[in-house]
Amino acid sequence: MSRFIPLVIVLSFLFAACAPSVYGSRYNNFDFINGSVFPIPGEGTWYASGEVPAAALDIDLGDIPDRAFSSNEGATFNKALSRFQIIPDQLPEGWSVDFEAVTGVQTLISVKKEGSRTQVRWRDSVAIVLRIKVPTGQTTGHYPIKLAIQAPNGQNMDVFWDTVIDGGELVEVQPSILN
Repeated sequence: MSRFIPLVIVLSFLFAACAPSVYGSRYNNFDFINGSVFPIPGEGTWYASGEVPAAALDIDLGDIPDRAFSSNEGATFNKALSRFQIIPDQLPEGWSVDFEAVTGVQTLISVKKEGSRTQVRWRDSVAIVLRIKVPTGQTTGHYPIKLAIQAPNGQNMDVFWDTVIDGGELVEVQPSILN
């Protein structure tokens, strides 16, 4: 038996390395504060991801797909969303902010089967990934970014980052929510 323990340990590490990683902050209730902000070194581009309850933007993602009734708790169903807009309020000269992705996410909270009936509860949210480009040769300093993300129905969500550039590279990003 002890001969197989090293094999089991090696195989567990191997399978763990193959597991998918979580992108962004799928299980946080909100936002860019608990989301991810990461720069792409040398490119002057960084990405910010966050998630907001769909109700905060007054968005209805519709009914859960039929296949949800045969799925397990925690399963997610994604819908690409369009017609969102970025309204810059305070953006340093030469910087740009674009959507990398806007996705409606329906996450199963519970699936209860009682006889021939299946009851499904889910949570609707909107996952947003922004691409922020900083011009080459940006001088050292603090650069605040403030913008509104506008849903197709006109509902806005204000977001703000205090960014620090040092030696032409993004070195710090501190996100906060204004509303």
